[in-house]
Amino acid sequence: MNIYGVNRSIKKMTTLSVGIDGLLDEYVSRVETLIDLVNIKPILEDEDDIQVPVYSDIAKAAVHLANMCRESKTQLAKSREHHKELQELHRDLSEMNKSISFLSDNVPSYLPAPEPSASKETTVATPVQASQSKISKQKPNSCTSKPPTKRLRKKPPPQLSYIKGKEFDSVPKYMKGRILYSDVNKCIDVVNTTAVEKYKVVSKAQGLTDFQRRKKLEYKQLEDKSTENAHFVVDVDIAEFTSTKLDKQFYSILTILRHCGRIKQSRIGKVTRYILNPESTE
Repeated sequence: MNIYGVNRSIKKMTTLSVGIDGLLDEYVSRVETLIDLVNIKPILEDEDDIQVPVYSDIAKAAVHLANMCRESKTQLAKSREHHKELQELHRDLSEMNKSISFLSDNVPSYLPAPEPSASKETTVATPVQASQSKISKQKPNSCTSKPPTKRLRKKPPPQLSYIKGKEFDSVPKYMKGRILYSDVNKCIDVVNTTAVEKYKVVSKAQGLTDFQRRKKLEYKQLEDKSTENAHFVVDVDIAEFTSTKLDKQFYSILTILRHCGRIKQSRIGKVTRYILNPESTE
């Protein structure tokens, strides 16, 4: 290799490779150039005019190689940090996807379904129809029919809304104990289901079985002035319409519901009535 080839190799080494695939080739090429410069050093020792430039070129090549190594390490560290951030983002998105799937598969049954939008049809009356309608309005109706009497039905029971995270955190620790947030909302589902099934029997006027008649009479016997225009359930109702175990934890959850304003308690004899608070509905 002559001095002109050395200069061309040095100029080639000054360009920094940006592709990762060609990084190894760039390292090998620069190391080979340094080896060539060291090998031709004894040949050029007798020529004073090019000895100094050769040493200077070797130093420059070494500096460029060191800079490239340093910059490669920096880029590698940034790539590792970026890869770590992408892994964390992927983990967060996976957790969010699981939460959305759980919510979509566990929608409460009492929530109203979206109503289909019915298209309203507008009819244009013909002149003959318009004249007939005017005549019918002017003529008095000979046979007066009484308007149908509307039966006053009791409103359906309100559906209690779920306890929110902030509400659950505000409950005193001695009241919560080991009760979980999900246990409280499951109890709300139990109370809502019991109230719906009970007042189906209460609002039913015809077609009752003997058992339903007896139950309806029992429901009426538990009513008084404190439950007027209100909906309530008792322990027997919960045991009848659900498979919930009425244990110590269940009554502790009812205490939490009363603390959060979802229900009120009222006693009649030895029976405790759990009155649904309509102000806490969704």
